[in-house]
Amino acid sequence: YEVSLIILILNYFILIESMSMKDFFVWQNSYYMAMMFLPFFSIWFVSCIAELNRTPFDFAEAESELVSGFNTEYSSGLFSMIFMAEYGFIFFICILNSYMFMGSSFIYIKSMILLYLVLWFRGTYPRYRYDKFMMTAWKVFLPIGLFMLIDSM
Repeated sequence: YEVSLIILILNYFILIESMSMKDFFVWQNSYYMAMMFLPFFSIWFVSCIAELNRTPFDFAEAESELVSGFNTEYSSGLFSMIFMAEYGFIFFICILNSYMFMGSSFIYIKSMILLYLVLWFRGTYPRYRYDKFMMTAWKVFLPIGLFMLIDSM
């Protein structure tokens, strides 16, 4: 899924013809990426959730089988720092998604909506098998991303 993330980012840079966040904002004043490229946004969002190692995609650490993995070795301060860093990364990804796909106005409200979606996925979706997700990443996400990359050139 990291390969499809990189290809989608390259596609985004090619569409905007820049790597500057200022140019992202200027470009999004006339276009709304999330609605304009809904398959692109949905693949990006699912891949970001997989990159966050949240419950539907927590392949390295399945909390029901392992007792929260390496987290049991830490207590109090370090334990809370690990989880604050994890949730900080989730919030950063939501802000990045808001900047890239949802325009530059009301960024924190849009980020909170995406944060709610990430946490909602954690509570509602069942855990996927690793081989099924990798098959989806290589046979669905990657070809769609490559097609969009070739189409944008």
